[in-house]
Amino acid sequence: MGAKRSEGYTIIEVSLFLGISALLLTVALVGTGVSIRTTRFTDTTRSLHAYVQQQYDDLLNGVNSRFGSEACNAGVIDTGTAQTPGTSNCLFMGKLLVFTKNSSNIVTYNIIGTEPANADYTKPDEQLIFDFTPTIVRSVGVDTYNIPWTATISGSNRPVDNKGVDAFALIRSPRSTRIVSYTYKEPVGTYALAPLINPLTPGDVNNISKPASFCVKSADGLGTPSKITITGGQGQDAIGVSFDTVAGDCNGT
Repeated sequence: MGAKRSEGYTIIEVSLFLGISALLLTVALVGTGVSIRTTRFTDTTRSLHAYVQQQYDDLLNGVNSRFGSEACNAGVIDTGTAQTPGTSNCLFMGKLLVFTKNSSNIVTYNIIGTEPANADYTKPDEQLIFDFTPTIVRSVGVDTYNIPWTATISGSNRPVDNKGVDAFALIRSPRSTRIVSYTYKEPVGTYALAPLINPLTPGDVNNISKPASFCVKSADGLGTPSKITITGGQGQDAIGVSFDTVAGDCNGT
């Protein structure tokens, strides 16, 4: 009778099995990591979109976020004198959102105006808004939104003139529920509103109700930015979100 052949695996077979298993595990871990980062960035973008949309919705629904620590007189806002909301001639008109490039923070300010002595409510909304002297309140009621997972604003563009913008104002008409949007670019720390919302000044009309995109870059190194789009429209279509950015969406000058 011949010698019995022992059962088992050779060292080569075991090595091949371990090597293939390690490779499959590595592929699975890499795929899982990419999936987690993609999901996280999607949630980040949608959270930012929800925040911007909430500012619009609050304004549309008449939510007054004024603190009452401002007094208004002839278009001048005095933050050193308190006047309770509803008992003064301060009119809460809107919000200014500042999207600073390479920053993870969105800063939001209240916009307050005063009714002129002889307001002409037959004027177009844009002119009527200008007549109410909307003014940015910088010292009270300032809100800072931190974009989740340290994503940042990577750029912006207003296609009508290929301009990079960093300020987005929403102002409600004093006579209706219509909200007029303004996008513009200002020197750091200025954000002067009045001259940029004047519908009668040539050149400023590009600021009024024109589409613009603010692009968001993942902190995890994902290649394609997402974007928040200001459409210039009304209602739910006024603020858009997209993950299909193309060349030119983020590189306004």
